[in-house]
Amino acid sequence: MFGFVNANPKSLSDEEKATYQAFYCGLCRELKKRGGKKCEILLNYDTVFLALLLSGLYEPPEQSFEFNCMIHPIKKREAFENEYISYAADIDIILSYESIKDRIHDGAGAAMKRLLNSLSGIYEEAAGRYEPKAKAAAECVEKTTRSEDEDEKDVDLLSSYTGEMLGECFVMKKDEFSEKLFSLGFYLGKYIYLLDAYYDYLGDRSRKRYNPLLQMGFSNLSDMTDYVEPILDSYIREAAKAFEHLPVLKFSGIIRNILYSGVWSRFNIAKKRYLSKEKKK
Repeated sequence: MFGFVNANPKSLSDEEKATYQAFYCGLCRELKKRGGKKCEILLNYDTVFLALLLSGLYEPPEQSFEFNCMIHPIKKREAFENEYISYAADIDIILSYESIKDRIHDGAGAAMKRLLNSLSGIYEEAAGRYEPKAKAAAECVEKTTRSEDEDEKDVDLLSSYTGEMLGECFVMKKDEFSEKLFSLGFYLGKYIYLLDAYYDYLGDRSRKRYNPLLQMGFSNLSDMTDYVEPILDSYIREAAKAFEHLPVLKFSGIIRNILYSGVWSRFNIAKKRYLSKEKKK
């Protein structure tokens, strides 16, 4: 996961901000339970969204508590706790483990290798609880790595691997909501893959690393942006459409904030940087 599925705090009410923070803190604490501080660093907004979505859909009993946070010690923080936050923590570990493996394949150094080794036992526990999710994540990395080694240019194909992985992870249990949850995760995964490629474009170019957008040979950053933006828009529209077919009332304002606004924040940052760079030429 890449941490792109975050909220737009400017459009949230104070109550919604507090709720979002409580999910964030709850997931952080679940990760810490599993592996201490080395697991806390795996926390990202994508799995916070997953916890919010599943909690909003299934509406488990409210469980919240206050705690003292070492990073924010001035006042107590509130955290939520439920089975879907716990599930999101396991998914976070599974996806982070495979992501670290992928980074090592791309040339990450000894520090990443040490982190991977330190997480192996925690990963095995999470993968044992959710074997199909771990299998989907491993297959995603395998297919993506193979395609990248072959200099694959088909962005739609490449993004589908992340889509299939996230689609599987969004379906915690097989029921009447499974199809829409898979579709939401699938298109969100495709969005994440392409946005990651767009966001890392200049860095990958300077370091001569694989990036599917580099393989396409755009003449300038403006043309590349014009190509990427409507595809991203189509992916997120499909994800939002799947969400709107789910009977989610609780936390729906925060979830819509993320899907209709928050997910674009990192794209807009990169787009502004790229177009500014283009004007200076």
